[in-house]
Amino acid sequence: MTLRLLPPTVSSRPVVLLLLLSLLTPAASASPPVDPAALAQARFDRGKILQAKGLHAAALDELGASLALFDSPNARLLLARSLVALGRLDEGYVELGRAERVAADLATRARRYASTQAAAAQERRELEPRIARVRLDVRSSSAGVALTAVELRLDGHVVPAGALGLEVPLMPGAHRVEARAERHDDARLELALAAGELHVVSLVLPYAAPSAPSPAVVAVVPPEAASHEPSHAHLTWRPPTRELTPPVVVAAPIEPSGTNAATYLIAGGLTTAGLGAATFAVFGLLARDTHATLAAGCPEGCSVSESAQDGRAQQTVANVALAVGITGLVVGGGVWLWSTLMGEDAAQASGPSRVATATGAELRP
Repeated sequence: MTLRLLPPTVSSRPVVLLLLLSLLTPAASASPPVDPAALAQARFDRGKILQAKGLHAAALDELGASLALFDSPNARLLLARSLVALGRLDEGYVELGRAERVAADLATRARRYASTQAAAAQERRELEPRIARVRLDVRSSSAGVALTAVELRLDGHVVPAGALGLEVPLMPGAHRVEARAERHDDARLELALAAGELHVVSLVLPYAAPSAPSPAVVAVVPPEAASHEPSHAHLTWRPPTRELTPPVVVAAPIEPSGTNAATYLIAGGLTTAGLGAATFAVFGLLARDTHATLAAGCPEGCSVSESAQDGRAQQTVANVALAVGITGLVVGGGVWLWSTLMGEDAAQASGPSRVATATGAELRP
């Protein structure tokens, strides 16, 4: 059996052309991959042109896009210059430090980055007198307690834990530092920073020692007594249905009011009487000696008028002290007698004492 290849008919030619086009189309549409370095260079060039024109905000967008594709120290240097031009000195200071570090790493392989490293270091030193710097540290008030779950905020922004102990650049002015940690009370500090200053801030968090749980207090109120006022309730005791140890009864007699005041008055009166008697004795003896001196004829060097005046003054003080002592004795004795009589009357009128039982007590309406 012989097979022959027939020439294509007129109607089959469009189908063949479509097949050939489908095979050729992917090869024709394929394009070489995009080079990120080339795109980064294009963005860098546009940012450099905008910066030269003084359009620093637009230059930041282009330079930031370039850095997202390739971390170039030259792009970081230009980015820092635009930040400084816009007054964002603290951010520009940070970017200059990054540009210096990246350029130092690349300078070992490409010498052209050595000039970038030197320029970033120089501009960073020139910027230091215009900014403030702060070094943060957080510790516990208890020496034996380590901080856990520490959260540090600077002007409301979270500060990474890696920034502790390092210098953080800030704009001159007022700033707020907050810190918190587990098992510690929060700490807060207000800062007033001046340009060119370096502040070392150490926040001490007060340690809050865990307190022991307080015992639960259980109050039992019978249902029938819940609807009554507490003033209508009283304690009654019922004998137990089975043999138990007899309840211990503690009687607390009702003391009359005003006992403390009477005690103070009695003590004050007796003290006043004692002081008056002592003063009377001392000045009475002095007046007696002065009188004896005058009666003896006042020896040489003695002034009769002055001695007489002293004697009269001593006699007056002695008389006043005697009167005060008698008054204190009368007041103390009177209050003592009054409180004794009132205490007996109150004890008779008070009726039975309050009684609380250790077992078998029941609260009833």
